[in-house]
Amino acid sequence: MSHEPTTTFYLAPRENKTRTLERIVRHIEALGDAVGWEITIKRRVRKRSLDQNAYLWGVCYPAIMQGMLGMFENPDECHEFCLCEYFGSVEKCILGNSMIFPRRRSSKLTTLEFMDYVYFLQRFWASHNVLIPDPST
Repeated sequence: MSHEPTTTFYLAPRENKTRTLERIVRHIEALGDAVGWEITIKRRVRKRSLDQNAYLWGVCYPAIMQGMLGMFENPDECHEFCLCEYFGSVEKCILGNSMIFPRRRSSKLTTLEFMDYVYFLQRFWASHNVLIPDPST
């Protein structure tokens, strides 16, 4: 089974599309015609950054764990709780055991959605007297 390479073209906002379109057309014309090809066009969204992830795990969750003194056994448990509070939760029965899972994960959030999640954490935990510092800019 061969793995076909994927080619991605980015079109920046307000960019002159002519040059990019010319490159796309040249690329399509160079494709072989022995097989079919799939072309997808979608809006580009930026996923959360490594800095945002480091802030979440290195600042937010430690602050919550310190402020709640033993409520969570580890950062993963804190993370799961926070996801359930923000996204809601779903109960599933697995091998006869009832388990609670968040409806959504944070790993697929865009940078803006991630900022909303952090703002929620700051507000939610402030109501429990836990201060989460703002990210450094």
